[in-house]
Amino acid sequence: MDDIRVTVTTLVSTPESRPPDDDRIERAMTDALMTGNNLRLLALAIWGLFWMACGDSAPWWAFAVPAALHISSMMAFIRLERIYRRAPDTYETEGWRWRYIVLAGVTGLSYGLAGLLLVIHSATAPGIFVASILCAITALPPGRTYEPRSYTLLVCICLLMLSAGLLWVGGPVSRPAGIGVLLYLVALLLQNTVQHRLQRKQVALAIDHEDLARLHARREKEAQQARAVLEAVFDNMSDGVLLYEADGRWVYQNPAMARLHSMSNSFMATLPTFADIIRYRARRGDYGPLDRLPGGLDGWVATRVARFEAANEPPQRRRTITGRTVEVTYRRLTDGRVLTIHRDLTDIVEREEKLQLARAESERARDEAEAANQAKSTFLATMSHEMRTPMNGVVGTAELLEREPLNERQKRLVGTVRRSATALLRIIDDVLDFSKIEAGRMELEEAPFSLRALVGSAIETLSVQVEKKGLALHTTIESGTPDALLADATRLRQILFNLIGNAAKFTDVGRIAVRVRAVDGDERAVTLALSVSDTGIGMDRRQQERLFKPFSQADSSTTRRYGGTGLGLSIVRRLAELMGGTVTVESRPGEGSTFTVTLKVRRASDVPGEASVGEPAKEHLPLAAAGARVLAVDDNDVNLEVLIGQFEILGLALDTASNGIEALTRWRSQPYALLLTDIHMPDMDGFELTRQIRAEEGVNPDRPRTPILALTANALKGEAERCLAAGMDGYLTKPLTLERLRDAVARQAIAVPSAGNGGAVDRSVVSGMFGDNPATVERVLERFRTAGARLLDEIDKATNDPARLAELAHQLKGAARSAGAARLADMAEVLERSREPRDLEALRLEWRKVMAELSPA
Repeated sequence: MDDIRVTVTTLVSTPESRPPDDDRIERAMTDALMTGNNLRLLALAIWGLFWMACGDSAPWWAFAVPAALHISSMMAFIRLERIYRRAPDTYETEGWRWRYIVLAGVTGLSYGLAGLLLVIHSATAPGIFVASILCAITALPPGRTYEPRSYTLLVCICLLMLSAGLLWVGGPVSRPAGIGVLLYLVALLLQNTVQHRLQRKQVALAIDHEDLARLHARREKEAQQARAVLEAVFDNMSDGVLLYEADGRWVYQNPAMARLHSMSNSFMATLPTFADIIRYRARRGDYGPLDRLPGGLDGWVATRVARFEAANEPPQRRRTITGRTVEVTYRRLTDGRVLTIHRDLTDIVEREEKLQLARAESERARDEAEAANQAKSTFLATMSHEMRTPMNGVVGTAELLEREPLNERQKRLVGTVRRSATALLRIIDDVLDFSKIEAGRMELEEAPFSLRALVGSAIETLSVQVEKKGLALHTTIESGTPDALLADATRLRQILFNLIGNAAKFTDVGRIAVRVRAVDGDERAVTLALSVSDTGIGMDRRQQERLFKPFSQADSSTTRRYGGTGLGLSIVRRLAELMGGTVTVESRPGEGSTFTVTLKVRRASDVPGEASVGEPAKEHLPLAAAGARVLAVDDNDVNLEVLIGQFEILGLALDTASNGIEALTRWRSQPYALLLTDIHMPDMDGFELTRQIRAEEGVNPDRPRTPILALTANALKGEAERCLAAGMDGYLTKPLTLERLRDAVARQAIAVPSAGNGGAVDRSVVSGMFGDNPATVERVLERFRTAGARLLDEIDKATNDPARLAELAHQLKGAARSAGAARLADMAEVLERSREPRDLEALRLEWRKVMAELSPA
């Protein structure tokens, strides 16, 4: 019924013809502008004319540069017109026009640049020929009468640059020609203004003709349908309808009107006019008490009659005496009669009120949720920075102290501090990771990596912790499991760390087994199953049910005995779910546990040969090793003190600055092989410092590019992208250990002297890990000697397999660092990157020195 009412309203209220508005004219002119320029590519012929005239005297680039600019603008014009034909609603009318204007400006720039260069570099006659061609072509751009701004921009840029070239050349011919070009420009602009006005009038007339034709056709159709539609519709409408003659006598009411106001046709016969009906209803109380009606009874009737006679006014709502909300619309028909439509809106008004309340509540809840999410993100960033900054001082200072000449008790105390700081940092990372997951801020990256190298790296890192407890650690990667994969390797390694670390914590005797296999997959993706089994204390069913809940362990006694936050396995589960997988556990008390994580990853065609698994490969910067100096900038004195000590151990000269402005001044005064900068600093932060350095390098090509690494306590995702976008080359998080610093400096191709006591093996490295237990130290070094010899043999056999060579060199590098053989680790890293057998000789020579020091006397 509502649709029928709308149809009737449309049929009886056809608008009169009116002049087209500016928007319609602009749309029509825009359509002509964007679709009527099929000869644009002919303008490219001018470059042939220019070449024939000036090819012998002007340099090639005077043609190539503006011609390339012109071709680019033509291609952009063609693409813009194709997009418009395919989807004209992509942009507003003014948006299309501004894009056209910009491209016209680029075209004018190509013409003007050609004129300027050719006039300057050519003889007088060819230059005048070029000027003539440009003057001719600027009078003929497509669409000039449809968009005067584009034409003004094009000819101004072109002719002003041409005139400047002519005036610059001077002479009895060129100077008058330059002045003539300026006068010609004024004439073109004046002429185009008049032509544009005429074009608008023509378009307006064309639109008028179209409107009149549509109006005529519509009126003929309405005349034929109006009576039939009105007669068929009124009796079936849900809204009340009253039809009056022009003098106010009613002639018809539909059944809905009779029900709405309780006035039958027989009763209506006693009220012949509109005024009689209004007077009766007012006395009945439909409009409220008589003494409250504006102007009294007669005044109220007069206002209603005036509205009736005016008709065609906006609908009015009012509440009846029964509490119903009614909307009344007056429509004057073409024959002078008046139709009143009375629509009961009570249900609609009530729904609108409820919707408004619900919308307001929804917006309030959304605002609160957004505010809470923003507050959580801000809290994470703040806590990450505030916790990692002092931890950098603790970890760095403890690391430096270990290298000082200490007595045995002092060494044990420093080792305790360092191990405690590492454990605390692990807890901080778990809490921040869990908070990021809860806040929905954990985003996974995807980069190629080697699965075998990743698993080997994780095992290598945790082997000392496992061996310290006297446990055996076995790794199995089943055949058929792909090695080259695409996934977030950092998070995958974190899963392995948590599972293996958890197994080591709850296992006192026996072994830990790591098993990796592919359980499903196709040519593009694969489902991995990572299983970690142990012979530890195990769990019952009730303990397993609580296992993956945040901040919980198997029971309170476990927490007291083994410590931990109870977040590790919860994070494993959340990361597995983010990577499209699950985590399960099989366990029995006293018989150990097996945790299995399934993950969905994509296959990769190749993996980068970088030393750091899971990090994207970077192009190494060719920097001189001799006399290299490094600049470090940080507003925290403790951080600078740690860096000074670390670089002393690395044997590299370090300058420091406490803010970005001081660092920029130092950088300007002398070249640096590397710059380390904090991100968040007063006055000038690390981002602005980097942008300023890159800008100055851009305008001074003789100065070599300085590698810049961010050093910050903010470990949230997105910070690395911001650093790279600002022009930095890498990103390091605090706390920064000496080994991580050594690797970062080495990746910039800066030679780093080996740390230690001057020999091939620094036993204090292993000694610091095991509290100076001589038996344990010798056992670890003996295992390194055996494992290293095996790796050297396998490396010799893998000279024809670069990928296997890099994998073995990576394993040797990690083992050598753990054993204190820093020079050997550095050489293994070189081999890992180059994958070239030529780097083997130095590695073998250093290995013989290591063997000499580790062999029994």
